[in-house]
Amino acid sequence: MRRITGKRKVAATTLEIVKAGKHYDQGSWFSRPYFNDGDDYIQTAGQLRTVFEKNVCGTTACVAGNVVLLTLHKNDKYDWRYDRVIFGDGHEVIVDTYAREQLGLTSEEGDWLFAPERTVEEVTEALELLADGESISELLDEDDDE
Repeated sequence: MRRITGKRKVAATTLEIVKAGKHYDQGSWFSRPYFNDGDDYIQTAGQLRTVFEKNVCGTTACVAGNVVLLTLHKNDKYDWRYDRVIFGDGHEVIVDTYAREQLGLTSEEGDWLFAPERTVEEVTEALELLADGESISELLDEDDDE
């Protein structure tokens, strides 16, 4: 798995992952079901991609987690304990903030898309819009109407 850049391409690739289902679970940024206490909680993006490619122990991620996986530089790191990204210069950011930036979302749009109660259908529709270069703000408006 190689690093992906560009908002539309990131959205389209994340959409493929969601549709395939193998590495997608909206309930957790990243999930490693058989994580041992002795394991290294901080891994490089390269190590993380290897875990996903091999589907080690059913490893999955939500939309935001998959965006992180797709877009980090190989030596940037992910901290499993605190759901944060650690860049080579030591700068740290929380997963959802980083994922929002990569998809070009507002805080409100990111909160909506990354919510654990979001259905596969809602996520798919949102990612299709983003892949087409469109806004997902109309989806938030639909939620407000219900």
